Amino acid sequence: MTLRFESKKKASEWRKDFLNKISKEGESSQSLNAAQIQDAMAAMSLLAPYGTSLSDAARAWIRTNAVYKTETPLEDVWTLFVDSKAGLSRYVFEKINRLEKILAKVMKRQIGSISSVELSDIITKDTRTDSMFNEALGVASGFFSYAARMMFIERNPAEALSKKKTVSRDICVVTPEQAERMMSYKKTQLPVALLLFSGIRLSELRRLRWDDVDLDEHRVIRINGKTSKTGSFRLVEVNDTLKAWMEKVPPSKRTGGFLPVNWENDWKKCRKQAGIVGKGLENICRHSYASYLLAVTNDINHLRTQLGHDTDDVTLRHYRARVYREAAERYWQIMP
Repeated sequence: MTLRFESKKKASEWRKDFLNKISKEGESSQSLNAAQIQDAMAAMSLLAPYGTSLSDAARAWIRTNAVYKTETPLEDVWTLFVDSKAGLSRYVFEKINRLEKILAKVMKRQIGSISSVELSDIITKDTRTDSMFNEALGVASGFFSYAARMMFIERNPAEALSKKKTVSRDICVVTPEQAERMMSYKKTQLPVALLLFSGIRLSELRRLRWDDVDLDEHRVIRINGKTSKTGSFRLVEVNDTLKAWMEKVPPSKRTGGFLPVNWENDWKKCRKQAGIVGKGLENICRHSYASYLLAVTNDINHLRTQLGHDTDDVTLRHYRARVYREAAERYWQIMP
């Protein structure tokens, strides 16, 4: 097909625009032969009156003519999806595992049979809070988007669903008196000291080892990618309060992990002794650390680094409560 233009200037502009578009396609554009380039030019000429690009036309053809593998069992696609996430943080896989349990009853079903309404019902039934629903929906959306890209389904059923509005709860912290009572429970003294005075997450504490701690030269705790929630490395300072509690352990016994054998049971008794009851308090020690540290230092950048956050906004919205400096000073003076 021969293209005709009203002027040499317009022909030159078209050629320049065409070459730019070809170059943006990446290295694959360099492998086009003369016949393919001529065919692409002809196709673009046909599409020009409709304001449609060649790639949009290709996508439309796929939607019309492609054969989707909708009869594939959901569990087979799930396996491929999980494999595609290899190398991501433990935190991501924990969320994936939670969704896998939610979808367990439909794993044998054909993936194309799952509708938006049914997906919403499945997630709603197996999540207790709006936040849990939103987390599951986010992972489900990623999974079905993957399935659509791999041509197992035409549309992502999660796209038609909306996240639920959540109400921000007040940040709960322990009082200095409660912290003292927690530290008086001898069976959990060391792990609770780490939770209260370093701000590490309980999930991180479960994987922490004495080998990750430098009490003397650098006074830091190394939270590596396999230990952290986000998969990133950070150094947490060992302040004077935490150092005093950790030094109670003789050097000869500073091996292995930090949680006692009956941790779950002892942890409940420790909180009960301090008068800490109720739901949604799994991060109360981390919140306390952040709030009391900020009260005495007023250094949000330092706090963000210690907590492992990417932005100050996350730190301020989720990890700061209003505490008085006097209470903060008492908190940091809790010594053995």
